[in-house]
Amino acid sequence: MTVHKIPDKFLVAFSFAGEERSLVKSIAIAVEQRLGRSKVFFDEWYEHYIAGTDADKKLQRIYREQSALVVLCVAKSYNEKPWTLAEHDVIRERVNRSRVSDKEEEKLCVLPVRVGEGEVEGISFNTIIPDVRLSRRTLDQTVELILNRLHLVTKNGQLRGTPSVSPIWPDEATSFEHGLADRLEQWPVIQRFMTESSPKRILIFKGPSNYSKSALLNAACRYARILGVPTAYVDFKDTQFLRQTNLLERVRLDLCTILPSLVEDSELTRWKLLGALRKSTGSALILLDTYEKVKETKELVEWIETQLLAEVEQCKQLRFLIAGQKVPERSARWHDLAEEIELNRINDERAWLEWIQRRNPNIDNMHVESIVGGLEGVPGTISTVLVTFAKTRVTVG
Repeated sequence: MTVHKIPDKFLVAFSFAGEERSLVKSIAIAVEQRLGRSKVFFDEWYEHYIAGTDADKKLQRIYREQSALVVLCVAKSYNEKPWTLAEHDVIRERVNRSRVSDKEEEKLCVLPVRVGEGEVEGISFNTIIPDVRLSRRTLDQTVELILNRLHLVTKNGQLRGTPSVSPIWPDEATSFEHGLADRLEQWPVIQRFMTESSPKRILIFKGPSNYSKSALLNAACRYARILGVPTAYVDFKDTQFLRQTNLLERVRLDLCTILPSLVEDSELTRWKLLGALRKSTGSALILLDTYEKVKETKELVEWIETQLLAEVEQCKQLRFLIAGQKVPERSARWHDLAEEIELNRINDERAWLEWIQRRNPNIDNMHVESIVGGLEGVPGTISTVLVTFAKTRVTVG
């Protein structure tokens, strides 16, 4: 695991009670994906620094002066812990000092958010406290809330003198509602694949038509956005991408934030794209869907399989997620960095029942059993029929 270094100043610091650790950690991880490593203070990431007899002083220094924005996580448990009370002392001190400051941004340096029931003493009753519990707000919405506040505090979302940061893969998976009916085996593989320590940089899903290949790629694409990682999604069902120039333009457009040298280039070539990928230090995900179409174009398939995919050897932060009825040949150059998974039918009636009941709780097991059995577990067809059927049923309540 990569060590979190101690910066001169954090962009965001979270102050919270241990009872709310799980929720706050998921938020902190998601924020770090957008800002970069060692820009966000979350206590367990810096245990190597905090540990010792002066822990209280170190924590107070972080919340008083070593962070641009403090996110104060409001819940009843916050009042019951000596550590959070010590943190709150200096946070209140900071708020009081800001009241007499002529700098408007200093008045915004503390953002209270609700993570549990109850109040925190010292926060006035008329303070607006956004509720960031997952039942009230999505993780992505919470991240945007925090980053928008940070933008106001630091003018441009970064501290002066701080270099721009590149998106990074997380050290571990982040909680995410993928919305898939099953794929309990495949989704964890995708999440491990999209981490810093993944030994694989190419993940391939192979299966017949209607085996939910695109559903997996779409879920992965949404997950990458939560992580703040740029994605280029190319579906070769759109035959315009079977022309190399259009494929290059799509990748350039979608990955412009990590490939700035290509933005104004009027003569984009495959060699310029490969060169820009090698120079980039930012994480990126390229998704290639309906890959069997590529197999119809000899020149394009040769370039993708012998050159583009081979870039994972040089570009450690680059990942490819590929799906199709036919998939790339396992080249010796990138063979050890790839994993291929054969998709199967989904005959688990319980998984389908749980999935469709999120849309309409009035659907019972008898209906699901007949549909899954009648369609022989083909996931794409089953999902279409179940959704249509759910719309015709009267929802309970």
